[in-house]
Amino acid sequence: MYRKIKIVLLVSTLVAVLILFGESITETFVPSFDRQHQRVSRLFDEWKLVEAEKRARRLYEKYPDDVGTARLYGDILLARGELNNAIIVFQRLCDIDSARVHNHSLSLAFTHYFLGELDSAIDLTHRVKSHAYEFSDTILLTRAYHILGRIYFNKADYRQALQYQNESLKLARGISSQTNIADANRQIGVLHWYDGDSDEAHKYYTEALRIYREIGDKIGEATTISNIGHLHDKHDWQINLQHQLIAYDIRKRIGDKIGLADSYYFLAHMPRFSREMNQLSYIYFKKSLELSNEIGYDWGREVAQLAIAHYNIYTPQFPGFYIDEIFDSSGLSVEGQIQTIYGKALYYAKENDYDKATKYFLQGYTMKDSLGHNLYMPAALRNYAKSLVRIGDLSGAEEFLDLSLETARAQGTDRDEAIVSYYLADVYRRTGRLQTARNILIPLAHHSDSLFVKIIEESHPLTGFQGAVETVNEWRGNIYRLLIDILAEEGDPLLYYYIEKERSLPFRGTGFYYEYFEDEYIENLIDSYVRLLNEYDRSPQKFESIQPLLVLIGEIHQSIASHRIQVSSLLSDLPSRYNYRLRDLQSVLHPSEIFLTYFVSENSVYAFVIRNEEDYLRRINLTEDELASITDVYINALLRGYANPDDDLWRASSYRLYTLLIEPLVADSLIRKNESIIISPHKSLHLIPFHALSIREPEIDPEFLLEHYYISYAPSASLFIETRKREKQPMKNRLAVAPDIKSLPFSYTEITDIPQHLFSRSHFLTGRHARGDAVLNSFNDYDIVHISSHAHINLMFPTASYIKLSDRKLRLYELFKRDLDSRLVVLSSCGSGRQIGSADVVPNGYDLVSFPRAFLSAGVSTVIASLWIVEDETAMKIMRKFYNNLNAMPYSGNSYHFSSALINAQREYLLKNRNTAEKTHPFFWAPFILVGDTR
Repeated sequence: MYRKIKIVLLVSTLVAVLILFGESITETFVPSFDRQHQRVSRLFDEWKLVEAEKRARRLYEKYPDDVGTARLYGDILLARGELNNAIIVFQRLCDIDSARVHNHSLSLAFTHYFLGELDSAIDLTHRVKSHAYEFSDTILLTRAYHILGRIYFNKADYRQALQYQNESLKLARGISSQTNIADANRQIGVLHWYDGDSDEAHKYYTEALRIYREIGDKIGEATTISNIGHLHDKHDWQINLQHQLIAYDIRKRIGDKIGLADSYYFLAHMPRFSREMNQLSYIYFKKSLELSNEIGYDWGREVAQLAIAHYNIYTPQFPGFYIDEIFDSSGLSVEGQIQTIYGKALYYAKENDYDKATKYFLQGYTMKDSLGHNLYMPAALRNYAKSLVRIGDLSGAEEFLDLSLETARAQGTDRDEAIVSYYLADVYRRTGRLQTARNILIPLAHHSDSLFVKIIEESHPLTGFQGAVETVNEWRGNIYRLLIDILAEEGDPLLYYYIEKERSLPFRGTGFYYEYFEDEYIENLIDSYVRLLNEYDRSPQKFESIQPLLVLIGEIHQSIASHRIQVSSLLSDLPSRYNYRLRDLQSVLHPSEIFLTYFVSENSVYAFVIRNEEDYLRRINLTEDELASITDVYINALLRGYANPDDDLWRASSYRLYTLLIEPLVADSLIRKNESIIISPHKSLHLIPFHALSIREPEIDPEFLLEHYYISYAPSASLFIETRKREKQPMKNRLAVAPDIKSLPFSYTEITDIPQHLFSRSHFLTGRHARGDAVLNSFNDYDIVHISSHAHINLMFPTASYIKLSDRKLRLYELFKRDLDSRLVVLSSCGSGRQIGSADVVPNGYDLVSFPRAFLSAGVSTVIASLWIVEDETAMKIMRKFYNNLNAMPYSGNSYHFSSALINAQREYLLKNRNTAEKTHPFFWAPFILVGDTR
C-alpha cells in the first residue's frame, strides 16, 4: 500500500514538474502579448512594413478587441497602402473606442481620401475639426486642416487647398509638431508647382525633406524626393529620373504600395529612346494601374488609366478600341474629368471629327473657367478656337483666339502668344485679310527659325532635343505653309525665298541628338538600364542599393553632355548658312537644266520651275491628304512587283501622279524633251520615283518619264548649290566595298566588273576586310566610293539607320562627324536613298533625313542610292551599265554627266528587258536615284 502511495506521489510530482517546465518553455518560446506588440511596433518604427503587417494581422486576429492592437494594425495597413483592409479596422475602432474616436476618424478620413471617397472624407474631417475647435485640440486641428487641404487639392480647388495647408502649417509650427510641419510644407510645395512657381515649390520641398529625414519618416522622404524630381522634368531628365529611382528604392524596400503605384507611374514617363524603353513605359503604366486597383488607390488608378488611354490613342495596343470606354470619366476627380474631356477632344481632332472635338474642347474650357483653373488656359482657349475654324465658325474662332492671346500675354507665356498669333493669321487669311495675315506670319517665320535654333542649343541634349525639334518644326512648318499660300495668292516675289527657307535649316547639327544615344556605347548603357531596372523590380533584395541604376543614368548623361558643345558650334553660324536667293540658283544652272521645286501646302501643291534666266510658278489643285493617299497607293502597288513581276496595279496611280505633277508643266512648255530636271520634292513627294512615272494611260503599254528626260534629285536648292560649287578634281581612283558576298552573290561582280582603264587605281574591300573603320577612313582617299551591301532604315530613329559592314554597322549619324570630299558615293543597298521623317513613315518637312542628304552635307558632291529593296542581280547589271556609260562619255573639264550615265543605264536595262519580256516592272529597274550635283 505504502509502495502504491509512493508511486502516485512520484508521478504527481513528475507531472507538476513537467507542467512547470512547459510553462517555462512557453514563456521562453511564445512571447507574451506585450512582447509581441512591442516587436510589431519596433518593426513598424524600423519601416519593415511587410513583416510588421504579417505579425500585426496575427496579433489582431488573436486580440480583436484590444484597441492598441487594432490601432497599430490600422496604422500599418495605411502605411502599406492596404486601403480596403485599413478602412474596416479604422471604422471598427470608431465603433469600439469612443475615447479616441476623433483620432480614429481622422485616419478613417485619410483612408477615404486615398480611396477617392472625398465626400465621406470631408464629412468626417469637418466633424473632427469642430471637435478640435471646441476642445482646443491643436494636434487634431492641424491634421484636419492638412487632410482638408489634400481633399480640396483633389477637387481642383487649389485656392481653398492652399488656405487649409497654410492654416495647418501655422498651427504645426505653434506646437513644434515636426511631422505636421513637414506634411504641410510638402503639400504647399505641390500647390506652388501646380501654379508654375518651381522656385517657391523647391523651397517648401527642401524644408519638408530635411524634417522627414530628421524624424525618420520614410514615406514622407520618398514622396518629397519624388516631388523634387518633378521640378526637373522638362529640362533635366536625368535629375528627375534619379530622384524617381531613389524614391522607388525607398518604397520598394519598406513595402509602401501607394508609393510604389506612384513610382511605377512616374518611371513610366522616362525618356523613350528605344522601342524597349517605350514598351517598358507601357508595362509600368499597367503595373501602376494593377497595383492601384488591387489596393483601391483612386488617384493612382485614375492617372494610370488616363496615361494608358493616351498611350493607346497614339500607339494603339488593341485595334478597334472604343474611345468612350478608354476615357470613362465616371468616378474620376475633377482634374481627372478635365483630362478625360481633353483626351476625348484630342482623339476626335486626330480623327478629324471636329463636331465632337469642338463639343469636348468647349466642355473642357467651360469646366476650367468655372473652377478658376488657369493652368494651361491659353492652350484650352486655342484648342477650342482651332476646332471652331474646322467647323467654319470663323467669328467665334477669332473671339476665342483674341481671348487666348490676352491670357497668354497676362501670364507672360511667349510661346503661347506666338502660337495663338499663327492661328489668328489663319483666321485673317480665311476671312480675306491677307495683308494683315502676312504681316503677322513673316516675323513669326523668323521667330520660329530662331526658336528652333535656341531650343536645340539650350535644351537638354537627350530629352529636350528631339521633342523640341519636332514640336517647333511642326508649328514652324504650319507657319511657312500658310505664309507661302498667301504669297502665292498675291504673286509676291518673296515666294521662292520662303519656300527654300522652309526646307533649308542645317541638317548636320540635328543629327547629334541621335548620335548621343544610338552610339553603341550609349545603346548598351540604355539596354543595361532597362535590364537592371527589371531585375531590381523583381527582387530588390539582391541589390544592396539602387546605386547601380543611378550610376548608369549618370554615365548616359555624361556621355551625352560631352558632345553638347559640338551642337552649339555647328549652329553658331546659322545666319550665314543656307541663305541662297533665286538668282544664286539660276547662276549655277546650265541652259538645258531645270530645277523643279515642289511645295505641299494643306490645300495646294506648288511647282516652281526655275531655269538659268527664267522662273515660273504653277499651282496644282491637290490637297496634302489627297496627295498622300495617291502616293501611298502607288508605292504599295509598286512594291508588289518583288513577288509579282507581271503585276500592273501600279499603272493607274503612276499615271495619275504624272497627270497631276508633270503633265501641266509639259503642256505649258515649261519643260522640254531631253532636258535635265533636278527635282526637289517636299513631304510625301520624297517617296515618289518621278523618273518611273508612266506618261501613258493604264490601258496602254507604259512609257516612263526617264525615257524623255534626265531626272535627278536634290533635298533643297541650297544644298544643290553647295554641291555644284564644290571644287571637283578628275576622277582617278575608286574604292569598292562588298562585305557580304555570301548573301549578295552578285555584289562582287558588281564592284569588279567595270572598265579597268576608267580609274588609275581601284581598291577593293570585300568580306571580312570591309571593316567599318577601314571604310570610313578611306572616303577622303578616293574620288568614288561604291558600297554594295545591306542597308536598314530605322523609321523610329532615322539617323540610327545603317549600312552593314563586315564587323559592324555604319550608322547614318557617323557621317555628321566627318568632312568628306569624295566626288561620288554609290550606295547599292536596299532603301539607302529613302527619305524618312522622324518617327513617321511619311516625311514631314524639315525633319527629313537620309543617307544621300547626310553624305551631301558632309561634303560629297553626288550620291547614287536606292528608294526600296534592290534585287541583287538587277543592281549588278544597272551598275555595270552605269560605269560603261561613264567610260564612254566624252570628258570635258572634269564634268562627267553622272545623271545621264545612270538614266541611260536604266533606259538600256528597260529596253533590253522589254525585248525579252523579263523584269520590266519598275520595281526592278527604278529604285536607283541620283541626288546632288548631276555632273
